[in-house]
Amino acid sequence: MRSWGEARDEAVKTLEAYLENPAPFTVLVIEASGLDQRMRLAKLLLEKALVVEVGLGENVDERVAAAAVLAKSLAKEQGIEFEKGAAEELAESVSGDLMRLKTEVDKLATFAAERKILRRQDVAALVISEKSATIWEVADFLAGRQPQKALEFFARLLREGEEPVAMLGAMAWMYRKLIEASEVRGVSNGWQAAKALGMRPEQAELAIQNARKISKERLLDGLRALREVDDRLKGGAKDPHSVMEFLGVAAEWSAGGGEVEMEIRN
Repeated sequence: MRSWGEARDEAVKTLEAYLENPAPFTVLVIEASGLDQRMRLAKLLLEKALVVEVGLGENVDERVAAAAVLAKSLAKEQGIEFEKGAAEELAESVSGDLMRLKTEVDKLATFAAERKILRRQDVAALVISEKSATIWEVADFLAGRQPQKALEFFARLLREGEEPVAMLGAMAWMYRKLIEASEVRGVSNGWQAAKALGMRPEQAELAIQNARKISKERLLDGLRALREVDDRLKGGAKDPHSVMEFLGVAAEWSAGGGEVEMEIRN
């Protein structure tokens, strides 16, 4: 299987050959989340094509306002509506990141199901704010059989004010994506993985890599442990120490077993 770097270089060569003699009747549009002008691809596009930057701007308030409008539109496509203030809260949580915004709307729409209304408490419960470290750090720890580091990650999020239910929702989503990734075949780069999993390329590639290191059986065990956490939370046990204990079980099972020493400092 070719590496991501080899696949990228081959794609750039193919594009370069095409741009030397493009079809006059074709409009080719290439979309990228970023363009590093130090890279060969960026230099090629800047030389041979019209490059237009499309974004929400640098003003935070304007970014959040525009992202909130898009969130409402994405939800409407799925027959879902945001209650007053919920779309704005979601936009603020993801800091106007449009790719992540779509992922979170999809997740929230699935959660809302027949209710058809997305509430502010749904956003607070299921969306980890952008200020927190990515949940995919946990996947790296689990794949590396380092459950203690995963616990330290959870503890840091709690200290930073994240809600236990939001952490649980993010973890369950990550486990489901890892399980999906474990069943993906014939993927050689992040863009193919992104298409297969409905995620950003960098996250999709991490999911594919980590899913190969954790058996599907372990992932299913971890997901069952998270359901146990969910039952405990629904039963009224929202003490962070209690939540950490059960998240620790999920981390331990997914990392391949072994004793985990938990010490949480507030």
